[in-house]
Amino acid sequence: MRKLISTTLLLVLCFTAFGQDEQNYSSTIRVQFGGAIPTGSFKSKSFDEEYPPFAISGPLLQVNYARTIKDNWAVGGTFALRRNPFNLDKFAPKGDELVLHTDSEPWQSVFTLADLYYQHQAGLNTLYLRGSLGVAFSRRASVTVDTSFGTIYRAPDHGVAPAYGLHAGFQQNYSRFSIGLETGVFATRPVFEVQGSNATYKQSMATINASMFLAYAF
Repeated sequence: MRKLISTTLLLVLCFTAFGQDEQNYSSTIRVQFGGAIPTGSFKSKSFDEEYPPFAISGPLLQVNYARTIKDNWAVGGTFALRRNPFNLDKFAPKGDELVLHTDSEPWQSVFTLADLYYQHQAGLNTLYLRGSLGVAFSRRASVTVDTSFGTIYRAPDHGVAPAYGLHAGFQQNYSRFSIGLETGVFATRPVFEVQGSNATYKQSMATINASMFLAYAF
């Protein structure tokens, strides 16, 4: 009988300790919306370049998952959709009498990334750094300009390339729910085909990002 009681108590203590250890781990889902500002060659509007992208600021949507693994460290993943319109006003000014009609589809990247977080808790606030590595599925902007002498058309193209991100964030916690701000960069460099030939070129697609988010911890 004593042996049975002792075994039972030992099992209870083991499960209790395991449960307490599990409570030290927390998961968080963040939904972010903000803007992405092109930087580097991605923002070029110079006709002196062979393939100027004419990218301008556009929306950025992110969904992040993070799970604390030890002390201040967490791992997770990010799905992000970034769209940067083509600057038609610079490419074909509306005041140009030769331009009859313009249309375009934006530059677009879909990111799937693995994340590593360093987090610091300060009262009800959380500060964090997030490094990301993964893949981006990108689409080149398409452009149509109808003129008195014919149509100028730049066709879309698709490319897959490695991608990375580095972000810093501030989070105000209210029990399970939180709100916060995040800023950082996303970058990828896909290969696109030169229109009308078999040649290819690499296009840097880097942006500086700023977002607001709502988070839920569980």
